[in-house]
Amino acid sequence: MDNSLTKYFTGELTPEEKEELLASVHIDAKLQQDFIDNQHLMASLSMLPQEDDREKARLKLSELMQKIKNK
Repeated sequence: MDNSLTKYFTGELTPEEKEELLASVHIDAKLQQDFIDNQHLMASLSMLPQEDDREKARLKLSELMQKIKNK
């Protein structure tokens, strides 16, 4: 089942597979804890700086400024 959790968090499961996994998570306490642990890990990883963060921030600021200018 660990492979299914990995595939879930990397977006590799079909909708049917997701539904089956989440039903299993709902009834299996160990799997539920593993799921929560993986959620926390993914959230923590998402806060790490990315290689192109500065460029993305610059582009988003530019887009925002353009939207403000166009109003």
